[in-house]
Amino acid sequence: MVVNTGRAASRAFYINLKIQPDVIVPSRHSFDRAVKLFIKMRSGAALGRIARWYREQLRDRPEAVMGIVFHSVRPNLRCPYHSRRNVAFLSAVRDLLDVDTVFFPVREPRTLFLSELNRRMAKKVHDWSFPKGMNGWKRRWWLSELACPGPLQDASAYPRPWVSEAALQKLSQKISVRTGKVFSLYELFSSVFDRVLIFDYEEFIEDPAALFAKMGERGNFCFTDRSLVHTRLNSLANRFLIYNPFEINLGRWSPQTPESVGPGGWARKAGVKPFARRRRAVSSRCKPFRRRCRCRFEIPEVLTVCEDWGEYQQVPADCASRLKSVSEALGSHVALGVREADALHLSGEELDLLGSGVSRSIAPRFAANFQIMNRFYREHVHFEAVPDGLFDIFWSASRKEYENIWEVKRCADNRL
Repeated sequence: MVVNTGRAASRAFYINLKIQPDVIVPSRHSFDRAVKLFIKMRSGAALGRIARWYREQLRDRPEAVMGIVFHSVRPNLRCPYHSRRNVAFLSAVRDLLDVDTVFFPVREPRTLFLSELNRRMAKKVHDWSFPKGMNGWKRRWWLSELACPGPLQDASAYPRPWVSEAALQKLSQKISVRTGKVFSLYELFSSVFDRVLIFDYEEFIEDPAALFAKMGERGNFCFTDRSLVHTRLNSLANRFLIYNPFEINLGRWSPQTPESVGPGGWARKAGVKPFARRRRAVSSRCKPFRRRCRCRFEIPEVLTVCEDWGEYQQVPADCASRLKSVSEALGSHVALGVREADALHLSGEELDLLGSGVSRSIAPRFAANFQIMNRFYREHVHFEAVPDGLFDIFWSASRKEYENIWEVKRCADNRL
């Protein structure tokens, strides 16, 4: 288990462990849901489903080991951390999922505080989501709107957020409440698991391949697939991909001929080829069959691996030229993904038409908004350095915790 002790790039750990052939990894959000239900609602149903899924996976891969990335540690664990519900949950994870080793990253206090401060600031400004209406952006689209991109506006004068000194002081106090309790968190995990191995988060930044190799040696798995080790998975550009999915409404069903009325008829008038008619056998009590496609832009290699928001498949779309600025910021190509459950209702030809419509109409809007908001966050939202005086509030509340964890880390048996 890898514990997100505080802004510890849990997505990068999750994806790189997920692609290893002998590691079984549930999605971060499914495990987070199991934590929430067990601790806050006293239900072990979600954890039981993960355990059954794990046993099924073992039938095909009997030599594999369970790997968990505990993403939502602070939001879902009870305070104080040594609460009996927390201990009961971790004990259930140990027994049901055969987890015996915990990897415990520790960040340098000042960089942790800066990262958490920037996260809180982003939450005050749309949480990395594009503002509705900017360059015609919206979350839900009709098929008829994919005919042409439309004019792109110049939104360079996007209003700068004003945050008072008092608000920053209040933010700093909130960060200090639980973020700095790193030793208390270590005590909780070490009371349940036999091996809790500490490592500096800076090791992941400097040489992630070497760190994953050491994790494999101590966790009894082979880290063989290194294809995504150096891919940027936690940058600001990634945040805009994650928080700006979109949905295309195809109507209850699509018309059989171009002369038909309804959403497909509007699509024909707009220059988009209508989709083939497709019916579904339902009883009269069921709701009408509504066709939609949930889509997102993502790094191609990540698209089919990350299951936090469901399983996605890549759809052919000429997005490279239209999303060039996004690709440059990511350092990777960008692809269009469609939710697999939605793609089942569409033929290959229909998916091709959908991809061409998205690349023609939505991709230019996404690229324009990405450039605007990426510059805006860098210049007006995110801090490059900790403002004077704010870190002192955090450090006064967390100094003892860090001194204790540093003392534990001095022992070679406790280090990765």
